[in-house]
Amino acid sequence: MHFLAKLEQYQLIGHTGITLRQRAKSVSTVIRPTLKMCAMLRFMLLISSLLLASQCHAAALRACISEVDLPPFAFRSGNTTKGFSIDVLQQLLRDTQHQLAVLDRLPWRRCISQLQQGNYHLALNARAGQFDDAELLASKPLYPLHYMYFYSRQRFPQGLRLRSLAELPHYRLCSLTGQGYEAFGIEAQQVDSGTSSYTALIGKLHNRRCELFIEAREVIAGHLLLDPQLASQLQDPKLDEAPLPGDNTETALLLLISPQAQRSIGLHGRLNQGIETLQNNGTLARLMMKYLR
Repeated sequence: MHFLAKLEQYQLIGHTGITLRQRAKSVSTVIRPTLKMCAMLRFMLLISSLLLASQCHAAALRACISEVDLPPFAFRSGNTTKGFSIDVLQQLLRDTQHQLAVLDRLPWRRCISQLQQGNYHLALNARAGQFDDAELLASKPLYPLHYMYFYSRQRFPQGLRLRSLAELPHYRLCSLTGQGYEAFGIEAQQVDSGTSSYTALIGKLHNRRCELFIEAREVIAGHLLLDPQLASQLQDPKLDEAPLPGDNTETALLLLISPQAQRSIGLHGRLNQGIETLQNNGTLARLMMKYLR
């Protein structure tokens, strides 16, 4: 006879008047949901550990950018830096589960040097010719730039028409502080870059201290948003401009990634994939329109 049956035959009853078979059935009923709860808790702990591991792999990234305003891509707004490139980077980092912890404004060459040394993960708003392809990884283009050259009619009353970029070294070139024309094959020492504003830069043209400067029309449009008075200077009949000759596809803005960041968190491929997605779904165009409308 079964053990419990024998006990019941002898009427072994607990203090509550419940038989041992009933007590065993009651305990079994309690144990089954308890086991289910344990299994559920184990599942929840597994999910929590996976989420924690994912968060541990999310990196807090350091980036640098030129100290010279480049609206609408990056410019000072109060105590912060804002602009198209910042918005794009934030979107890309959200999609890759990283975050931007530091964004420092530095002289551009120092930014590049610090990136090469691994003190930053990223640099924003780079252009072809401004960095060593063998030392840094460049992203896909963030935004194409369409360049113009500006000159004074007082110096060139008949106009100035360049047929190729090879003609640039024949002229005295000037630019804003920290900006160079390496993307066009011009070495830094060939450019007078000691000017902090477009007002002063245009004044240099009219005073014949230089003969032309180069800028993207998107950047000029951004400066007009920040400084409406610049419009009157650009509309001055003594100032003229023309499209820079040649293919401008190599002068798009790029993100630069340090080799150390690539080795540790593999940013390059994921950022490129994200840029392509934002381009295809129209997000890049919408982010730009926020500044140029």
